[in-house]
Amino acid sequence: MRPEYARAIEQQADWLVWAERQGPPAWRQIGEEAGKNYVRALPFYRDVLRRGETFVMDPAFCDLVDQARRSVPDDLAFDLSWAQTSIGWCWLEEAFRCPTIAPQDDPETDSAIEKIELKGGIRIPAVGWMLLPPGQRITNAATGAVEVVGPQGAIHVATFQDFRNYHDGSVEGFGCWSYISIHDGELLGERVARFEDHQTQGRYRPSFEDRRAHPLHEIRWIYAAFSLMAQRLAATVPVHADRATRRRLEARGAPHPPLVRVVTLRRLTNPTRSTSPHTVAWSCRWPVVGHWRHLASGKRVWIPKFIKGPADRPLRPGALKLFAASR
Repeated sequence: MRPEYARAIEQQADWLVWAERQGPPAWRQIGEEAGKNYVRALPFYRDVLRRGETFVMDPAFCDLVDQARRSVPDDLAFDLSWAQTSIGWCWLEEAFRCPTIAPQDDPETDSAIEKIELKGGIRIPAVGWMLLPPGQRITNAATGAVEVVGPQGAIHVATFQDFRNYHDGSVEGFGCWSYISIHDGELLGERVARFEDHQTQGRYRPSFEDRRAHPLHEIRWIYAAFSLMAQRLAATVPVHADRATRRRLEARGAPHPPLVRVVTLRRLTNPTRSTSPHTVAWSCRWPVVGHWRHLASGKRVWIPKFIKGPADRPLRPGALKLFAASR
């Protein structure tokens, strides 16, 4: 087993132990400082860590999702069938970034935010989810408001922060950045707007006029990630935990999953295709950037970047640019 996969299994187990023993006091203190009751969300995080199937998203797929979320269309409708399993926890080998939020005109908070940004900003190294049946009641962790799942069902998604990213590396545990429910068929733009309507006033650093339109909003990542994981360009490969990893977890008294599912890219073939009955005699090849395509069925799919044209033709002059960083 690769070290990255073993790390994911051990991280899930370590965070579960922490959530059961030390989580409530830590989250209560964080909530008091932020004026919110984050402890309401902790049972869900604990359930995802305890019962969720373990996934690892490899760096190539992490990069693909990060590219896709920057241009994901607001009319993309969430489909519950995108979920790989009814309850899961996914470790990201490349954590994704979220824009940092600070209250308006608060020099003390601004100073604290600047320190976070110097350490790499807000990073999300793991995401958990659970499918919810129609009629289930959901409590907003920040406001305490109760929401009822609609007739089509919903998915609850939780993002994890690693406390070690914001301290000296010795602080255990995880934090909650966003904790949201998405109903089946809910449009991305509408979900982001509904999420931001419930947030306290604040601004992104650096200043961004409309938080709903920010290309790095975590909900945009969630929509892009689940959509791409459900497409044919994704492959989920099961990898069994090795004996050494199992023994380390057993020594700590931590539960461990029998295997980890690795989300990676399939080996893609050139998607060049012609609907014309006549063969086109292309004289060269050229790169096509990754983009979202609107199908006749109304669905949106992500088309990864690729080189179009016959393999035996030369690359179009000037089609690719190479940048070198040197002194």
